[in-house]
Amino acid sequence: MQVQTELRPAFHYSAVPIIICSVLFVCGLVALLLLLRKKPIKQVVNIPKKKELSELKKEYLGRIGALKSDVASQKITSRRAFQVLSKLIRNFIFEATNVKVQNYTLQQIETLKMPSLTELIREYYNPEFAAKSGGDIMKSIEKTEGVINKWT
Repeated sequence: MQVQTELRPAFHYSAVPIIICSVLFVCGLVALLLLLRKKPIKQVVNIPKKKELSELKKEYLGRIGALKSDVASQKITSRRAFQVLSKLIRNFIFEATNVKVQNYTLQQIETLKMPSLTELIREYYNPEFAAKSGGDIMKSIEKTEGVINKWT
């Protein structure tokens, strides 16, 4: 007995839906990559006008003066005074330059090439964080006032 079987032709898909789906997939992938790409962070230094800077200096020197009177009247501990002083100088620098130094560590501040700020923060670190707070707070306050007065 001889059986003759004819082979069927290969199933043929239409190319149009495959091309449309491929194009949509590639477009979606490109759009996703464009949305996810990182944009470079630009650090803008905003130098205030002389009038603004003088007002800023006056404001922060007033705050430091209030801190000095609190230290003299022993309303505040030396450690807390160093913490407040650190916060004041960091906020002053931020408002004067628009660089967020209040979020920076000492090592990050050293990279900013602001030697007066680096020196002050380095001076505050030990009394601020040591088990037994030391340091001369009045001397540090006077140095901080000097840095603010000289800031240009």
